[in-house]
Amino acid sequence: MSWQYPRLAATYPHGMVSPEHRGTVLEIGKIYTRLSAEDGREMLIPNNIMLQAMVLREEGMTERPFRLYADFPATFDLASLKSALSSLQASDDRLAGPVEIFPQTMTPSVMTVEIRSRWKGPQLQDASALLFSALQPLALRTSVGES
Repeated sequence: MSWQYPRLAATYPHGMVSPEHRGTVLEIGKIYTRLSAEDGREMLIPNNIMLQAMVLREEGMTERPFRLYADFPATFDLASLKSALSSLQASDDRLAGPVEIFPQTMTPSVMTVEIRSRWKGPQLQDASALLFSALQPLALRTSVGES
């Protein structure tokens, strides 16, 4: 991340997004640093950008924090959400930290909540997939009125 690529405004009600590129350093040359990106592409980044950028080393990290925003019907019971997330954490040891729920915004029909925790899995995207699969039945049950 560097100042040449400023923070991006995300969609409402989500916060700002820091643009970043993730990958493995393949080669450090005189002019460019060559990276293998997560999606398989190779990137050549000018070394003057690398000198000005923040470089985060993830190797050896056992836990990474993550946030997930989810929209629910305004009548949704947060206690059932907390219960579902607690049982998910008990059944999957990749959810390392306590799962916290923070209501963000509310309209007459929709409530947005932020879910925070820590992830031990190899891919951070797997955390979103796991939570989505656990929360989808709750959202569907509420949308058809079976609360």
